[in-house]
Amino acid sequence: MDTNHKTLQEALKQPFPREDIEFRIGRVSTKNRKANVLAYITARGIMSRLDEVFGIANWRDEYEVLKDGVKCRLSVKLGKEWIAKEDVAPFTNIEALKGAFSDSLKRAGVKFGIGRYLYDLPEYWVQIADERPQDAMLPIHYYSSEGLTGWWQEPQLPEWALPDERANLPREHLELLEDLNAAGLLTKPKHGQYLQALSDPKLTETKKVLIWEQLLLIKLWGEKVAHNQDIPVEMRKGSYRSIIDCTTANLDKVRDDLLHLAEIGASGEAA
Repeated sequence: MDTNHKTLQEALKQPFPREDIEFRIGRVSTKNRKANVLAYITARGIMSRLDEVFGIANWRDEYEVLKDGVKCRLSVKLGKEWIAKEDVAPFTNIEALKGAFSDSLKRAGVKFGIGRYLYDLPEYWVQIADERPQDAMLPIHYYSSEGLTGWWQEPQLPEWALPDERANLPREHLELLEDLNAAGLLTKPKHGQYLQALSDPKLTETKKVLIWEQLLLIKLWGEKVAHNQDIPVEMRKGSYRSIIDCTTANLDKVRDDLLHLAEIGASGEAA
């Protein structure tokens, strides 16, 4: 493989930003109220990657409607030569023809290495909750089928499956996040979750403010509560959990409770 082809291959294989990744339910455990979810790249993401790597004039997609689905022939131009790869997808349950066109493009794209890394993700089982989670940092979906209804939150992806978005974060957010991580005040999964959420261009201002307040409270917890032996361990753990789980609605109460715990810990009354 020459250097140019290797460079193109590496560009095609790069992880996609969170907004270009979606999840669908594969199978459901009604008994456990859990669903197995699978990650995939959106058709929009596939087309954008092809535009970025080859340019809009150097790739093309052709389709053939079959008896049970659609075949996509995806071609890219390398020098003066066109290279093509094909794959098929069955008609989908919703918008059968449109879904098959989209899925066949994704499958053909995988043969060029686009999004292939998603096959290396762990198996994800998500909880289906009766009530919609409040102030969730990752996308929420409603499920209704097979005698089970409820809300589920998309799982957090590992850092290796996402581009490094640190350069796009506000400096103060990144510095605080990294300081908390270095101090051992965030688990690796929670650090990744905050990083993904803050890097999401669709993140609302309300959620951004909530995350910032949570990080400030975690910092305060680390300074005033985490290592205070006058405060019982369970109280310290409970205080931390309340920060992580807080919503916009109860943020003020969580802050007041933390300040109160820090005060009584300083006076030795908690013990």
